[in-house]
Amino acid sequence: MLKIKTIIPEGFIIGGISCGISGRKIKKDVGLIFSQTLATAAACFTRNKLKAAPVQLSMKQIENGKAQLIIANSVCANACTGKKGLKDAEKIIKLGAKIFGIAESNVLIASTGTIGDFLPLEKIKTGMESTLPSSLGKDKNAIDSLATAIMTTDSFPKFIFKQFHIGKKKVNILGIAKGAGMICPDLATMFCFILTDININRKLLKKSLLESVQKSFNIISVDGEMSTNDCVIILANGQAKNETICHESNYFKNFQKKLDSITLALAKMIIKDGEGATKLVEVKVKGAKTYYQANLVARRIAHSPLFKTALFGNDPNWGRILAACGSLSEKINSQRIDVYFNNLPAVKNSTGVKTSASLLKKVVTQKEFTVTIDLKIGKKEAKIYTCDFSFDYVKINSS
Repeated sequence: MLKIKTIIPEGFIIGGISCGISGRKIKKDVGLIFSQTLATAAACFTRNKLKAAPVQLSMKQIENGKAQLIIANSVCANACTGKKGLKDAEKIIKLGAKIFGIAESNVLIASTGTIGDFLPLEKIKTGMESTLPSSLGKDKNAIDSLATAIMTTDSFPKFIFKQFHIGKKKVNILGIAKGAGMICPDLATMFCFILTDININRKLLKKSLLESVQKSFNIISVDGEMSTNDCVIILANGQAKNETICHESNYFKNFQKKLDSITLALAKMIIKDGEGATKLVEVKVKGAKTYYQANLVARRIAHSPLFKTALFGNDPNWGRILAACGSLSEKINSQRIDVYFNNLPAVKNSTGVKTSASLLKKVVTQKEFTVTIDLKIGKKEAKIYTCDFSFDYVKINSS
């Protein structure tokens, strides 16, 4: 099978530029995505009640279901900045609209970085006016440039590309994300920008995005902390020229499948790149009465510092798992819980079994593995992807 080369979907140009927001001209700190035609748009935003200025504005801007330009900066979150923060973000939107010759209503904005800092407007204005739009492109370098510009504590750029056919038309999807810390279900300190040239109506695009986010970015946790700034935005500009997808046909299902694979792959990249992380762990809870119950137990374990530090120490400490389960107000049968590391039983009916400690330790020394908790009181299940806590997590966040 031929390997598909990563490309930018038809009708988009993207890239990253250096505006010196951090005081270092060598770092790209503003990323841009421009659709040469007006695109159908949908988005998900943080559920944190203390939403940053760019989130507040983009939530309003996207109400019309259309967008043509996304401006995303790193280094400065423009969060907890009051009326000035909102006005600053509005000025960036106006500047982008002017440079690209489009309506202000079709510009979205995103920011990440330090909370409480104000955007250095003059630096951003100078950088954008002097380099755009000629600095944007359609090749692999443009993807790297954008992915790097939005990074904060990330150790590597995150992107993935998929291609498929609708009839005889070739459709492309590119997903680019950032995130490594303050990662918690209900989104996190993360961006995800998804670009596709598919022709699809707004209702189905929004439905598809919501489903994908629920199965990816809403089931990951680095540290259980929820950000003020995160967002997932998808733009579909229709340049693949396929017949408009207006109902849940097989074409739509195929698109959904590809989108799901992109968001889950990016979500796992975020966990693998968790600040100081050395392991990617799937916490799976089954045998619950309701999905809510299964999800609650999975989150409690995935967020537990005791569990996460044990993972870093290569310690299959199932006692910490049982203690986390028992700390919840949910009604569970405390005498029936089973725990497995991959397929190896560690606990049966809330009591340790005689599985070799060396075999269990061999599992938790792996870079990726699954911890399964069976409550044995129902048929519902849920999962969360998490990582360990290492010394480096403390170092990164204390500095």
